[in-house]
Amino acid sequence: MDAYLKPIRAEYLRKKNLFSDLMEDMLPESFSWNDPDGGMFIWLRTPEGTDAMRLVDAALERKVVLMPGKPFHVRGGDNTVRLNFATASDEEMEEGMRRLREAASAFL
Repeated sequence: MDAYLKPIRAEYLRKKNLFSDLMEDMLPESFSWNDPDGGMFIWLRTPEGTDAMRLVDAALERKVVLMPGKPFHVRGGDNTVRLNFATASDEEMEEGMRRLREAASAFL
């Protein structure tokens, strides 16, 4: 089983690292995110006091689908978005992050 899982884990780690690097390079400094030790999601936080639904809407206009974080929180979460890095190709991640950067500029 380990021989089967090892390359899969390595690929998801590579994708997570690429996604994190793209976020670091392209997103505004006022945004923050977690660096997960496992799983396939990264939690993006917009500046405190902002409504991430505006970012979700701005991204959707650019054909990038984001999952609002609020439904995953008992209280709060208005300024969070859940991002998935598992299924996109490297090229799709790069293009998606460029579009997300444009959406973030419109959001701010």
